[in-house]
Amino acid sequence: MKKLDLLDIKTDYVFKKVFTHNQKTFIDFINCVLNYPEKQKIKSIEFLNNELTKDSEMDKESKLDIIARLNDNSYVNVEMQIQNTGEYEKRSLYYWAKLYETQLQKTQNYKVLYPAICINILNFNFFKNSADYNSELAIFKVQTMERIYSDFKIIFLEIPKVKKKFYNDLDKWMQFFNGASKEEINTMNNSAIKQAYETLEYISQDPAERARYEARRKYQLDYNTGMLTAREEGKEEGKEEGIEIEKRANIKQMLKLNLPIEQIAEISRLSVEEVCALKS
Repeated sequence: MKKLDLLDIKTDYVFKKVFTHNQKTFIDFINCVLNYPEKQKIKSIEFLNNELTKDSEMDKESKLDIIARLNDNSYVNVEMQIQNTGEYEKRSLYYWAKLYETQLQKTQNYKVLYPAICINILNFNFFKNSADYNSELAIFKVQTMERIYSDFKIIFLEIPKVKKKFYNDLDKWMQFFNGASKEEINTMNNSAIKQAYETLEYISQDPAERARYEARRKYQLDYNTGMLTAREEGKEEGKEEGIEIEKRANIKQMLKLNLPIEQIAEISRLSVEEVCALKS
């Protein structure tokens, strides 16, 4: 059986669709990553608003793919990143800080803060000197190497480092991200991964979902290309101008496809009003 090359899981749109379609799928993946003892396994989750608060105009491109509150009150962000644009270590730290900070309302105190966990699934090698695909960052006291601040956890899962063989369920999930075939999925004996694959199949066969995927994929490619080109040229003003031109062109193409305004806004990370302004 051929792999689903058309709708690769390695895009934020498809990734989000697969994992928010069924909570049990997401819970299984989270438990595989966190690897808690049986008594601490995650039993339920609540998906939250995926948009970051827009503190400034410079924040408008910041978006977390999936944010959820777990039944132990910790917060988790799961992000799929396709391309290394050169600033990912700072970006991942910023996203963790944002996830932690936004828990605190003005009328509350610091005691209400719960652990924040960022899981970054990367389609590139991030830790060059390590062959392990799974890397967890924590905070330690330098003098004693004692782990402190248990609220801090950032996890990196690097797809290119995944081996063909699997020894546990996280290995199986990584094979899924790496494009496992249906036959390979069936040998895994994991119902959650099978459900994720079936959702992926559905998206690939639905014309509307396919159009949304293609629009989002083109937007991502053009946006990343614009960012990389501008960085190489070292022209900050040109970078911002080039990105905005590409964005407007992509949104107009999506409008021609007659995609709903709300979906275009979600894909392009703009407000409905901003998208409507581009219709003319």
